[in-house]
This record gives sequence, C-alpha cells and structure tokens, in this order.
Amino acid sequence: MCRNHTSGRVAITEDEIGTRLARMNLTRLLIDIPDDRHWVVGGIIY
Repeated sequence: MCRNHTSGRVAITEDEIGTRLARMNLTRLLIDIPDDRHWVVGGIIY
C-alpha cells in the first residue's frame, strides 16, 4: 500500500500493479480484481 500525507493510504490501480510486475519481469502473472478493495495476483513462476 502506498502512503499519502493527506489520506494515509492510496489505492493502487491495475495498471500500477502491471507496471510493478513488469519491472520484476513477472509479466506471466495474471491480475484479478474481484471487487473494489481487493486484487489477486496469481500464476506459476519457474
């Protein structure tokens, strides 16, 4: 979770998660957003 001086916590978007995964060379993982407060990243790393 990212910190913000005004709200305390800032939501992370699906695009931001995708960018972070790409930076770690984990583009094979899938992102699922079941609701507006949770996201799930899953897949096989080998």
